Amino acid sequence: MAYKENENLGYEYNNAFDNEIILSKDYSHDPGEYNEINIYKGLSKASEESSSKEESSSSDTASKIVTMSLTTSISMFVGIGTLVIGTIIGISTNLTYLSNQSHIGISSATCYFEGSNIDASNLDIHLLDFKGNTLSTCKLQQESSDGYYVASFIDLTPNTTYFLEGVYSDGKILSLGNSSYFTTLEIPNYQVSIDKSNYNKIEQLYELTFNIDNYESNQNIEALLLCENDSTLNQSSVSNTGSFTFTLPNILSSYRLELYQENYLVGQASFSDYSNISLIEEFLEIGITNIYAGFNSGDILNQDLRCYVKEDNKDEEINIDIALDGNIYYAISDYILSPNTSYTLYIVDVNRPTFIYYSFKFKTLEIPHYEIEIDDSLFDLENQSYLLTFKINNINNVIIDAYLTCYSDETLNIADIFIGNELTIRLVNPYSTYRLDLIQEGFDVGSIEFSLFTPMSIDTNSILITSYSFTANINLGSIPSDTNLYGYVYLKEDENNINEAILTINNNLLLFEALDLQSDSDYVVKIVDYDRQTFIYYTYEFKTGVI
Repeated sequence: MAYKENENLGYEYNNAFDNEIILSKDYSHDPGEYNEINIYKGLSKASEESSSKEESSSSDTASKIVTMSLTTSISMFVGIGTLVIGTIIGISTNLTYLSNQSHIGISSATCYFEGSNIDASNLDIHLLDFKGNTLSTCKLQQESSDGYYVASFIDLTPNTTYFLEGVYSDGKILSLGNSSYFTTLEIPNYQVSIDKSNYNKIEQLYELTFNIDNYESNQNIEALLLCENDSTLNQSSVSNTGSFTFTLPNILSSYRLELYQENYLVGQASFSDYSNISLIEEFLEIGITNIYAGFNSGDILNQDLRCYVKEDNKDEEINIDIALDGNIYYAISDYILSPNTSYTLYIVDVNRPTFIYYSFKFKTLEIPHYEIEIDDSLFDLENQSYLLTFKINNINNVIIDAYLTCYSDETLNIADIFIGNELTIRLVNPYSTYRLDLIQEGFDVGSIEFSLFTPMSIDTNSILITSYSFTANINLGSIPSDTNLYGYVYLKEDENNINEAILTINNNLLLFEALDLQSDSDYVVKIVDYDRQTFIYYTYEFKTGVI
């Protein structure tokens, strides 16, 4: 109520006001219409109205002293004859943070308040950091009709102190008490023990109870029991007692218990009571397009199993053979995989494909290229030692097919298989050019061409060709002069039409003479080994003259 000092010149009434709360009233009234009671912080005082004629006395107008414990002003409007016309009450609001009743977690807080005369629709609760910065705002919600309210906050930082502040929609601050703050919990690390009192494989009792040894608070904790072999058999439970009981869905698996509190991993334990399939490292061979592996069967001896591989990021399952031999499973694939590709091998239950007994990630080899070095330290033409060693960087010790091609005699070609870094070959006849080809799983992985002798060569200045004959001197090169040679010519267009040549050897020189030839015809000269006529030492082509 505004104080109007200059408007009651006739002393029609006394003004009542409180320094803390101002009440509105009308000022259009007649003198003597009502009395006003001023209340200052719990003490009240009655003021009589007096007229200019002083007709009233202390008995005419009753002035009452009222003692009240309200923290604000009360103005009573009293009519003539002390009739009460109306009362206006202005009651202060208060809101107190109830720290003991609030639920404070690791990253969330549900804050409870007790208050009176609260307009919750116009009051927000601000969450502040220690610097006073507002981090989050929540609308105050009425929890019940008896003066309890709640505000909730999420995404908080563990082990951090936050402060609370009430703010009206018009920006005015409402005090929440002296202890309007809380501290979120640290992320706990729970130690878990396993109670096996109801677990017995022989009696087919598979119940386990997991107890948190250092559990103190009444926090809700989610427990996940993860079946390592089949995620579809996972189980979950929520408890605020620190104890969880599960019945294992399949005993032929390992299990892992994970505890979560407000999505934080706060403890874990594992349990296994069987021997799983395991890889035998020395039986593992990974190639360019295949895999071969041996596995210990463990307790998985009589199950119906299927083995397959899947390429990473693809759904296609490529079946491979699996067989049990004693206590060992063997998985063997044909050459059906792709080079330099990542796969996962699975061994699963035929009757429950989601149950994976074993999985193994591997990557097929790239198509390699091997550099080949020849060790000819044991090769000696003079002493007829024709041993050669080929050094190959086969670091993965894979199986390699080796093919030796003899250019002079294809009947002397050699095929071999080796594992390792060396291949040793004894040449049947050293007087030829050879090529060694390496093949790995059908791919060319290395090649080398070599010759370890000086071949025959024709002396072009000695060549004499007529319409009916051919003569020339041929250098023997590294071929011994006592080699039993056979020479002939034949028509290029008819290999069966041959003419035997006359060979005369003088030291390292061979005189080759072919007579009775057809004129103007294409011929081929051949010098071969007499004892092995498929072995060709020398070849030359010419054409006889025209008559």
